[in-house]
Amino acid sequence: MFFNAPDNKKKETILPFFLPYAGCKQRCIFCAQEKQTGIKTLKPFNLKDETQRLDIFLSAYQKKTQTLKNKNVELAFYGGTFTALPNEAQLALLKTTQKYHNNVENGFLSNIRCSTRPDSIEKDWLITLKSFGLSMIELGIQSFSDEVLNAVRRGYSAKQAISACEIVKNSGLNLGIQLLPNLPRQTPTMFLNDLDWVKRLKPKSLRLYPCQVIKGAELETVWQKKEFKIWNLPLITILFSQAQLMAWENKITIIRMGLSPEPELEKATIAGLNHPALGQIIRSQALLAFISQKIIYYKALHKSKINKIFIPKRYQGELFGHANKLEAIYQTLGITRCKIKFWQNNFFMLN
Repeated sequence: MFFNAPDNKKKETILPFFLPYAGCKQRCIFCAQEKQTGIKTLKPFNLKDETQRLDIFLSAYQKKTQTLKNKNVELAFYGGTFTALPNEAQLALLKTTQKYHNNVENGFLSNIRCSTRPDSIEKDWLITLKSFGLSMIELGIQSFSDEVLNAVRRGYSAKQAISACEIVKNSGLNLGIQLLPNLPRQTPTMFLNDLDWVKRLKPKSLRLYPCQVIKGAELETVWQKKEFKIWNLPLITILFSQAQLMAWENKITIIRMGLSPEPELEKATIAGLNHPALGQIIRSQALLAFISQKIIYYKALHKSKINKIFIPKRYQGELFGHANKLEAIYQTLGITRCKIKFWQNNFFMLN
């Protein structure tokens, strides 16, 4: 019996360029960009300085790509509210990238994305940004629950968040959704409802950032008052593996689970899940659920045990999970190491 791999083999190379707090009208209670980005000295946004910094940044990467010969890199403007910057600033930053596009000699950029807020979206302007090279908008939704959004004073409603997703897609841009599970007032059931909205809205990509309490962020005070509790690893594993299965079933790419590791962030994290192998743990658990369904079906259909399972080689490091913790579960399914063969094909086979 053959069955396809649950995800796409091709992975995007995303090159982040951080504009901490640029365009932000307020500081969210969970945010501490100086810790999250590793940029210790944060200055007010200056267009001349930022376009110059961007040009130097891309020029340095261009020299690197000439060695790596990678012509499919996606630039990402992160850390602020890109579409809330003055219009001329947005266009100036996009124009700075043009000589690095991969349709120009020695260029390497295939696409450009930015992150922004759902209440900073306007369809006609998005179409203009698209004409200057923008290809994706990642919306920092955080949650589709009004109760949660009100608790963290995001300043927009779930209805506005849903509308913003639709506006992005209708403008011809790809949509990315960012969720921040375990915010104050959020329950696991609310998070599963968020996933249901993701499924309905069908973004191209999804990011999941489990809530972390960072020293200096306003959320620190909320946590110290014991107004909410941090979810533990077993619960997040259950919830996020369901998110991964949903994403696989709907051809949605989960770009990241958890914040990027930064020394300053690790030092400043007071509470919250910051496991270095979180992505592997979640994908391994989801892969187990995916393969289990196929094995159960095979056994019911053929009334026989599994003699051999052929698995795409790229899953070799994830199959048994972090520290091989899932190996015993596979054994209960009749899958031992001697029955496993990894191969180069992008599909599975049971016999």
